[in-house]
Amino acid sequence: EEEQDFSIRAIEEILEQNSLPSAIVLSSNIFAKGVIQILNKNNIRIPEDISIIGFDDGVVTQSPGMVALIQPDWENKGELAASILFGQIKGITIHPYRAIVNNKLIIIF
Repeated sequence: EEEQDFSIRAIEEILEQNSLPSAIVLSSNIFAKGVIQILNKNNIRIPEDISIIGFDDGVVTQSPGMVALIQPDWENKGELAASILFGQIKGITIHPYRAIVNNKLIIIF
């Protein structure tokens, strides 16, 4: 809930500025849903005035106003995390660790 409060405060600060960004990317669709509600209350049209992009494929994927979402490759991330963990157990430490994870961009509108 603290993170959702942060996203609400952030969008309120954006609304206080003279111009809107062309898009907002949020870390989850739950946050996107809250931002969409605030934008709707302020008569800001989605996607005409601003685009909203969520990051996950959660329960609000079909939320009215979503323009696109980034669908994570959870299986790949799990395998990657397990591989890193097993390496650390064996004493192999790679720091910092970089990986390319295949995510999917889904255009909704």
